[in-house]
Amino acid sequence: MTVLSSLTPGAGRPVQRPTRDTPRRHGRETGIDALRYVAFLAVVLIHLPSYAVPADTRVSGGAILDQICRFAVPYFFIASGFFLGGSRRPAAAQIARFVGRLLPVFAAWEVVYLVAHGTTWADISDPALWRSTVLRGGPGYHLWYLPSLGVCVTLAILLKDARPAVLLGAGVATFAVGLAFGPYRDWLGLPSIGDTRTGPWFGLVFVLAGLRIRALDLRPALAWCLALVALGIVLQVGEAATLAATGHGRFAPNDFLIGTLPLGIGTFLLARRLPSGPMTDRIGALGRVSLGAYCVHLLFVWLLVGPEQVRIGPWQQPALMAAVATLATLTALALARIPLLDRLVR
Repeated sequence: MTVLSSLTPGAGRPVQRPTRDTPRRHGRETGIDALRYVAFLAVVLIHLPSYAVPADTRVSGGAILDQICRFAVPYFFIASGFFLGGSRRPAAAQIARFVGRLLPVFAAWEVVYLVAHGTTWADISDPALWRSTVLRGGPGYHLWYLPSLGVCVTLAILLKDARPAVLLGAGVATFAVGLAFGPYRDWLGLPSIGDTRTGPWFGLVFVLAGLRIRALDLRPALAWCLALVALGIVLQVGEAATLAATGHGRFAPNDFLIGTLPLGIGTFLLARRLPSGPMTDRIGALGRVSLGAYCVHLLFVWLLVGPEQVRIGPWQQPALMAAVATLATLTALALARIPLLDRLVR
């Protein structure tokens, strides 16, 4: 997912005022790449159905873990905004370059999942399939992220030279709409406007946050990063429990809540504080193909668990997570060595 800087204009340019806390490799921050791979692992865990994560009001250890893993997609959005901040091209050129990189990736992986799902010619002629594919990823439901990223990055490019107050207002306003018509819709008695994780409602605030982190070169002390992550987890779990207890929602899963904001931002700032070392470098190298691993991993979930998402037991989940992540990573690494196909994984 681009979470990947390679799909973001300005990726690979050095960040101002580098310090020794996080090593650079070819203008990249290895800590950001390393946490990107950890975020991919969190997505795999979310997509492995488990009896420990019921889609209802019950609170369980697995459901709390599901809430913690919700830092992943915000992290991807923030990383895209962070690398976007390094581009000085005109807005039209940035948008054209980004969309030109994103569309082939989205189209290619959508074809893979439509074929793998056994889509027929009759299905293809149904407009509902095309709406579902463009807005929610269709059979490859995790691919919703790519068109949403396209919308959010395009808007961020148009807004990036605005005053910080305008960026803050745009981010907060769209996120508030997403919350109000998403997880809080029943509580507020609002009508449905569709899935609010798509479009700008969920992701724009995080892309804009990445822009500001880059512009200010934010690198707070490790203790502050951990405190922000902890605050996000407490808020996220507390909100989910409140929604479930009042009968206005479920404890898990929830794509995003108010607590997702500090959770995602805190995790990204933590990535900028990761110490250098062999392990950070090795995980960071895997993070550079996490787009491909993310896009392909659902095929291996289907292979090992089944496309109907039959729930698995708590003891099976760690083994399946390791298997899916390993197969997806090896596939992405293999594709990265093939000319043209490497554009689908980096």
